[in-house]
Amino acid sequence: MDHTNRAPDSATQVLTVTVNPALDVSMTIDHLVSDKKIRAHDCQREAGGGGVNVSRVLRRLKVPSNSFVVVGGPIGSELLERMLGEGLDVTEFRIAGSTRESVAITEAHTGRQYRISVLGPRVDNHELLRSRIIEEAGSAQIVVLSGSLPPGVPTDFFAQICAQLAPDTMTIVDSAGAALAAAAAGSATIVKPSQRELAELVGWEPITAADIERAAREVLDLGGVGAVVASRGPSGALVAAREQAPIWFRPPPVRPVSTVGAGDSMVAGIAASLARGHDLIDATRLGVAAGTATVLTPGTELCTPTDVALFLDEVIVTERPVTSPSASAT
Repeated sequence: MDHTNRAPDSATQVLTVTVNPALDVSMTIDHLVSDKKIRAHDCQREAGGGGVNVSRVLRRLKVPSNSFVVVGGPIGSELLERMLGEGLDVTEFRIAGSTRESVAITEAHTGRQYRISVLGPRVDNHELLRSRIIEEAGSAQIVVLSGSLPPGVPTDFFAQICAQLAPDTMTIVDSAGAALAAAAAGSATIVKPSQRELAELVGWEPITAADIERAAREVLDLGGVGAVVASRGPSGALVAAREQAPIWFRPPPVRPVSTVGAGDSMVAGIAASLARGHDLIDATRLGVAAGTATVLTPGTELCTPTDVALFLDEVIVTERPVTSPSASAT
């Protein structure tokens, strides 16, 4: 059912969990035209999905992690092979269905990017899956629960895991829809909604800075979550933590190449910094730098450590939001 591919002397500071990974396929075309055969170039196939990308970035930031990933079929085998090829420590959980593929198409003429994703294979043995994740998390300092849930897995799956882990285990949930709502009403240490997801959580559209701060506070009031990190694309991020003033982050201005994986890179930066003993403010600063660095890379490629270090000192941290001309995305 599952198998561990981990160096025998590796320490697990961070466990990333991806229950609905994807093999990311990216390509570039000149023009997108209907009813016509279009030639693609710069085609790439890479391991992807929320927690998989987080582990890929953590390795680049030199923070040990173990990636728990649900895989099935030949696509799942290829995804696993690519993860191991990058030197990742992996615990695989095998299923009968086949791992999905996601496609990112960049139109060279306009710079527009089209992203296509499918639901993924059904997972029926979710109780066994949950127990295996909790077992793997026993030695982790931080557990990152990231990405969507596949068919067959209950919407409170991430929330259940957070509730059953040791009290001193930090948990970061980066999901969407009902899975994120359930986690926000639970006991995760950190939830990371985008501004659109923040609106869905509270049921109204925050527009002004005051609105966004109020919406984040409403999310904190839903349950026992310790902090909300609201990512805002080119406008940066907001951190709202219990009994603390909200903090805003403005990224440096960049011209984006691809936004794929920017949010995952932000989560990786946060996890990396927390694993090193930094507080959430410093952690989010690194997260914003990592997300910004990722939008400079083509297709489904992720940030480079050099760019992350370069942007880190350029992230502005303030108690008041600052309008940014940046085009980064986190």
